Amino acid sequence: MIPYQETVLPSPLDSEYKEVAWAVPKFGAPHEPIWISRPKVTDHQVKFEMLYAGICHSDCHCGRNDWGGCVYPFVGGHELLGKVVEVGGNVTKV
Repeated sequence: MIPYQETVLPSPLDSEYKEVAWAVPKFGAPHEPIWISRPKVTDHQVKFEMLYAGICHSDCHCGRNDWGGCVYPFVGGHELLGKVVEVGGNVTKV
């Protein structure tokens, strides 16, 4: 078996908020919604509401630990579409 690591997610810091994400929670498990910590918006950041996310074949390989070294829970996806819902005070373009 290829090595992998299972971790417990920490509670959010004061500078973070909780957000739902679809994840592979542990080796061999299917995707399910979990709560993760995300940073609050600061002066130079924006927050967006994700409406759609694509999961590519590489994300599937990572989630199944096909290449080894996966850290669970694993949140895949990097092809995103959403709308801006909060803008930091110093942001000049969105």
